[in-house]
Amino acid sequence: MLEPQTKARLDKLLETFIKGENTMCHVSDYNEVIEQQNANNNMILADILYNTSKNKTFRKWSKRVLDYETPWTENEIIYFRKALGSSGFKDRELAKVLLNAFENVLSRVSYKITPEQTDKGIAYIKNACFRRNGTLRRAKTNPFGQREAEIILNFSHFEFVGLNNTSFTGYAFYVPIYKVVARDGSSFEYTTNMGRMEIVG
Repeated sequence: MLEPQTKARLDKLLETFIKGENTMCHVSDYNEVIEQQNANNNMILADILYNTSKNKTFRKWSKRVLDYETPWTENEIIYFRKALGSSGFKDRELAKVLLNAFENVLSRVSYKITPEQTDKGIAYIKNACFRRNGTLRRAKTNPFGQREAEIILNFSHFEFVGLNNTSFTGYAFYVPIYKVVARDGSSFEYTTNMGRMEIVG
């Protein structure tokens, strides 16, 4: 449970947000609430932080994370995961808040990606799955099985559904997780690890 003093402070922040008033706050307060309060409050708090933070990079990515309707470009995903990684925000508390807000959105909806990234992505996974003559590549070099091959052949669209921290040393390094969706609604999720594709869902 939250300490009474912290809860009172956050209740006040929510009240001023609802009234449309501006306020400054401590990032540590938000982290505590993000870990313990419900998803609705998380989204409100992320929005407050966007409106109150003096860090321009944080404001930029907060706005992007909260916009789940605009498709993500390839470059946006590259720079977003870098911002969250150990080489990104010097203030790791900001990275933690941003990652939590990102995961909160994904608990409700999936992000879209641009048509350009879609074309590039489907060409990439088809090449990994099939030989030029259309047959499946050998299991040794092919990360996909028959289930995934059927979904790829009946491809509808991609969804950007998360980030995977591939670090083994405590140095945060995130790679994207994509969902491949077929026309009948069946799907699988994949990511990369050390340059190799992995099925994760």
